[in-house]
Amino acid sequence: MKKAPQRKKTPQRTKPTAKGSRPVYLMLRGLGREAGHWGAFRKEIESRYEIYALDLPGAGSERHRSCPLTIDEIVDDIRERWLRIKEERQLRDAGLFAISLGGMIALSWISRYPDDFSRLILINSSSRLSPFYRRLRPASYPDFVYAMLTRHRERRENRMFSRTCNSDADRESKVGVWIRMSAERPLKRSTFFRQLWAASRFVLPEKIDLPALFLGASRDRLVHVQCSRDLAAHYGVDLIEHPWAGHDLTTDDGPWVLEQMKQFERRLNARR
Repeated sequence: MKKAPQRKKTPQRTKPTAKGSRPVYLMLRGLGREAGHWGAFRKEIESRYEIYALDLPGAGSERHRSCPLTIDEIVDDIRERWLRIKEERQLRDAGLFAISLGGMIALSWISRYPDDFSRLILINSSSRLSPFYRRLRPASYPDFVYAMLTRHRERRENRMFSRTCNSDADRESKVGVWIRMSAERPLKRSTFFRQLWAASRFVLPEKIDLPALFLGASRDRLVHVQCSRDLAAHYGVDLIEHPWAGHDLTTDDGPWVLEQMKQFERRLNARR
């Protein structure tokens, strides 16, 4: 395990670029989130990569649809949309970039359809390798109960931000975006619970047969970083830990994530 040096509608995509000019990534968010939650990181990552961000069924642009009750079914739903995009854009090579619940979806996807992607980046995910009290920390339970019961968007989003992010930089602006998204594209309670049920039944694939980078947040207060350590050990993949960021690592320190991606891509290119 490596330790990082400490430092203070239609699918959304980047503007068209010359085919093959930049590495391509499909991005997947986590529990109760949508593509809009990538926030400012979306613009940061688009400066270097061609990015596509698809919503899980039942969330964001797909909020009017029902969320399946298994990870495999969620994979098949997203994959059908992704394959259409690949054909339309003539994308021959792509990586998968996923956080939290999106990581479970990613692992299921690449194990069942190994030719769909050439590389994987996984952030703060979990599995049954870790006990339930680490996969979702008990201290976070009241936050989720409050989020499900309250009608006050501002309080709910501020509370969830405090749980998932450790940096207060531009907090008001970031939370403001979350509040607007929750008003424009509210998540149904049923979708949240169906996602949670699917995650609880997820069976971890025995192996993954592509280059992978695992990133974890040592100060994650939603999912214990030991979950990422367990996954990395299971697959024999290096884990790089951020020293102070929270669960929403890309919101807390997007530039750090981009630097890890840059080094990962450089290592892959050196092998070719």
